[in-house]
Amino acid sequence: MEACSVYEYGKPRGGYVMTKTLKIEGMMCGHCEMTVKKALEKLEGVSSAEVSHEKGEAVVKLDADVDDAILRKAVEDKDYKVTGIIA
Repeated sequence: MEACSVYEYGKPRGGYVMTKTLKIEGMMCGHCEMTVKKALEKLEGVSSAEVSHEKGEAVVKLDADVDDAILRKAVEDKDYKVTGIIA
């Protein structure tokens, strides 16, 4: 029997385990987006973050399990309000 090709050494191929979408209030421009993006991408377990002030959200790709409270704190420490997190 052949091993599952989707997983390699316990991690899904493609570099991430899951995606979480953070709903964020207070972002007004590209500078706000970059501030949130940098704050999230500094976290261990975050492989990338795509942030939109127009949509009021950040889509975060994770390569490890990151607690919602850690994601929330990273954004709120930059003075933006997280109103929800969708896994």
